[in-house]
Amino acid sequence: MNIKIIKKLVITFTALLFISGCELTPDSEKNFDTYARDDLFGEGAKSNGITSETLDEALKLAVDAEQRGDIDKALYYYIQCLDFDPNNAQALFRIAKIHDKQGNNKIAVRAYTEALAADPNNVLAYQSLGVIEMENRQYKNAQGHLQKAILLDQKRLTTLGSAKIDGYHSLDKDSPVNSYNVSGIIEDINKNFELARIYYKLALKFDDGSANILSNIGYSYYLTGDLTVAEKYYRKAISVDANFKRAWSNLGLVYARKGQYSRAIKTFKQVMSEYEAYNDLGYFVMLEGRLDEAEYFFQKAIDMSPSYFIKAYANIEQVQMKKRELWLQKQETQGLEEQEELSETKVENNEPGAELNIKSPNLEQKLAQEQVAQAKLAQVEAAQEKLAQDKLAQEKAVQEKLAQVKIAQEKLAQDKLTQEKTVQEQLAKVTAAQEKLAQDKLAQEKATQEKLAQEKAAQDKSAQVKLALVKVAQEKLAQDKLAQEKIAQEKLAQVKVTQEKLAQEKAAQDKSAQVKLALVKVAQEKLAQDKLAQEKIAQEKLAQVKVAQEKLAQDKLTQEKVAQEKLAQVKIAQEKLAQDKLAQEKATQEKLVQEKAVQDKLAQEKAAQDKSAQVKLALVKVAQEKLAQDKLAQEKAIQEKLAQVKAAQDKLAQDKQLQEDVAQQKLAQIKLAQEKSAHDKLVHEKLKQREIAQVKAAQDKLAQEQAKHEFELFKAEPTVKLDELELSSTDDIKMVQTGVSEKNL
Repeated sequence: MNIKIIKKLVITFTALLFISGCELTPDSEKNFDTYARDDLFGEGAKSNGITSETLDEALKLAVDAEQRGDIDKALYYYIQCLDFDPNNAQALFRIAKIHDKQGNNKIAVRAYTEALAADPNNVLAYQSLGVIEMENRQYKNAQGHLQKAILLDQKRLTTLGSAKIDGYHSLDKDSPVNSYNVSGIIEDINKNFELARIYYKLALKFDDGSANILSNIGYSYYLTGDLTVAEKYYRKAISVDANFKRAWSNLGLVYARKGQYSRAIKTFKQVMSEYEAYNDLGYFVMLEGRLDEAEYFFQKAIDMSPSYFIKAYANIEQVQMKKRELWLQKQETQGLEEQEELSETKVENNEPGAELNIKSPNLEQKLAQEQVAQAKLAQVEAAQEKLAQDKLAQEKAVQEKLAQVKIAQEKLAQDKLTQEKTVQEQLAKVTAAQEKLAQDKLAQEKATQEKLAQEKAAQDKSAQVKLALVKVAQEKLAQDKLAQEKIAQEKLAQVKVTQEKLAQEKAAQDKSAQVKLALVKVAQEKLAQDKLAQEKIAQEKLAQVKVAQEKLAQDKLTQEKVAQEKLAQVKIAQEKLAQDKLAQEKATQEKLVQEKAVQDKLAQEKAAQDKSAQVKLALVKVAQEKLAQDKLAQEKAIQEKLAQVKAAQDKLAQDKQLQEDVAQQKLAQIKLAQEKSAHDKLVHEKLKQREIAQVKAAQDKLAQEQAKHEFELFKAEPTVKLDELELSSTDDIKMVQTGVSEKNL
């Protein structure tokens, strides 16, 4: 019964401790009003108060949101992961990927860089960073990151023991295929065509259905003049993807370079209108130096265009300007040749340069020479007028450029003001964030103090409850002890009564024995004859009495032994009560130790909160420093732009001075030509040389007419039929796929 009561008390005491412990448990819910990495949200985005309890939970929610297509929520969860682990490479890489897809290159580059700092073996981060740098024409940086991705991939493939192609291991499903493709483009830019084709073939070996890689291989051969091979690869790319515009455009360039203009137009028309096709073809042949053909194609584009075709008009003006430049260069060259011929003639005839009044053989020849000189003077005057017009046009262009520069300066000033305003707004945000952090810190400290006060009150209450329970247990133990002592006394009294009863029974037995002896004596006297029999009977009775006495002695010993055993049990119970009391006191001390541990834990949590607040303040400070650095960088960029504008102005001034110098030189040359023309009137040999020049001019004219005739034949050439552009389904060149980015690199 006592044991049951003690068990009930222990259970009640434990339940009370559990309840009080639950009251003391701190609220573990986190409140993410702000994030440590708000800089990764991007422009216009901010936290929406989404919270999670652990890093694993935040990662799982982020991945689920990204798979559902809820990119904003995925971004929030990934950034929240950084509050749990600022160097989590997976979260940083996914944040970079999201911004990369959205075109936020600045944030994407920063996140990729941090992801690589956290995990230097992240092959896909190197690849993505290299592609962004490639798009921004940072070829050297792009090559470094892409080569790092390829090196890590080749090390991995070496451990797998895959086969080799041209010294490189064949790619598998885990390889960064786009790194090989884009590296090939960079090597083409650097004119390392053999290495570029090795990269392309490695990528193509894994993915033989990539029109992108096939087109890149074709362009690599186009750059080296292997037009037939380039055409095959472009045809193969189109057979894989008939809607791949870049392959059609590049195939048209191959036909244009071969002089197959009809095929080129037909090919261009697959991806653009007919008038745009003529404009692109004209631009290509203009770059090749075929100005007459270019002018024809531009005019064709203008005639076909349903509206004013600005590009074609600009291109045709550029062609006409190039023609004028060539004519002036030709005139200048002829003038120099004639001057050299005149000098040679003077040397041969021993004539001084200052003597200008040499007589001609006859008057008619002199008149003819004067007419030629006047014609040349007219040409010179026309050239002078053209130079004056060009000079005015150049001055006008310079003024327009200066106006553009002024507009650019005003725009820079406006941008600077906007940037300063943005910086001020960001500083205001940072200040507000600091004030909010301070307020949050004060609120947290106040809440912590209130919580500690509540916990202290709860602890005091719990201690009072525990002391009351201990007091109740002690009183109960005292009552049980008294009850047990009373029971022991009652048992001792019963033992004493039993002993007295045994004594009375012994006295009665002694008295009965005396009576029996008297009767025996009477019987002996009465029955002398039966003396022996009676003595025998008496002896038997004495034996019985002796047995009874021995039995009584044995019963007495048994009762004494039972009493001793009961006393021993009482003693054991008393010792057990003492042990239970010690155990209860020990349990009380342990509970006090646990309470102290809880208090220590609360103190540690408070210290951790203070540390977290300090970390946030440090992050804010870092953000301020970064804003200051960005401001300095922006000011530096503005200064550089101003320096560039100033350099452009200086260059315009230099160009203007240079043009004036050139004009003066041309005027001097014209003057020299005039003097030379006067000398030509008196030189007989010059007539013969002019006849030779006329013959040569006639030959050039014939050649031009022949070229024009061939061009007219092209214009009359029938349109290429569609079946002439059908692509062969088989090809002797082995093609492959890419698995690359869809970006049109």
